[in-house]
Amino acid sequence: MKYKFEKSEGLTVKCGVPQGSVLGPLLFLIYMNDISRCSEILSVILFADDTNLFYSHKNIDTLSKTVNQELKKIERWLCANKLSLHIKKTRFIIFKSKKRKLNQTVSIKINEQPIKLVKYTKFLGVYIDEKLSWKHHIDKVVSKISKMTGIMAKVRHYLSLKTLQTIYYTIV
Repeated sequence: MKYKFEKSEGLTVKCGVPQGSVLGPLLFLIYMNDISRCSEILSVILFADDTNLFYSHKNIDTLSKTVNQELKKIERWLCANKLSLHIKKTRFIIFKSKKRKLNQTVSIKINEQPIKLVKYTKFLGVYIDEKLSWKHHIDKVVSKISKMTGIMAKVRHYLSLKTLQTIYYTIV
């Protein structure tokens, strides 16, 4: 089979890195790395293009006020670096013990846009909930395995045992 290659017309990149470039992921990480210096209060975890900010305080009013103040610093950093935040994908979670209830509304905003409070979130492939239980993660894993074994049951007559085992070990 012969491949035909064509060269696209060149464009000048004024800001950022062309999508799909070999160096793109590395350059993005270098570019994003100093976001952790925006705040001396928030803890930052960066993984690929996923950024997580953490802050802990016993008083919910202090927590809310501090986080909103620190997010203004993050907002300025994003603007200075010509980056934008996908606000619809941005969430926050408040971890608490099983016995403790959150009796008040917490408002966290960035760029004057409210961030949605969630009861669980996915963090590096693991679902964690506000009570730090494994329930939601286990439910998701069971659901995924159930779907995949259902599919495997339907295609078992068309695939070899070795292929089915490979699929099973890949999924489970």
